[in-house]
Amino acid sequence: MDTRINKIILYVCSIVNFISCRSVDKKVDYRKVYVDEFKITYFKKCLQYGFNTHEILLLNENDGSQIVEPILGNYSQIDSIAKNKILKEVREFQREVATRAEGANKIPVYKICLCQYESKEIDSLANEFIDKILPK
Repeated sequence: MDTRINKIILYVCSIVNFISCRSVDKKVDYRKVYVDEFKITYFKKCLQYGFNTHEILLLNENDGSQIVEPILGNYSQIDSIAKNKILKEVREFQREVATRAEGANKIPVYKICLCQYESKEIDSLANEFIDKILPK
């Protein structure tokens, strides 16, 4: 009987130890989650305003890359940043079209949005935005 109790205690302690170690290993960096959420939202809005079609709205609605509940609150600020940046890039591209070869006048929306997504500027904007909602 004594051996059986020892085995049960050992088993329970092993489970508790295993669970506690797993929770330590899986700490979530919420700041990184928020920055990623900001950037994905920004990227989707950039594509939306760059292509300006109904189809991109449907693709964005059906995309599962974002968290279901908006963790950043109201996305209108991200929306306006993305809109202003992509429209500025499009205007600059259209000014340069006259100097391009025929057939090279299509706006490279994916390239513009991906370059912005990877830029330090968007990282900085994301961190500024996060600083307003997340205590340090």
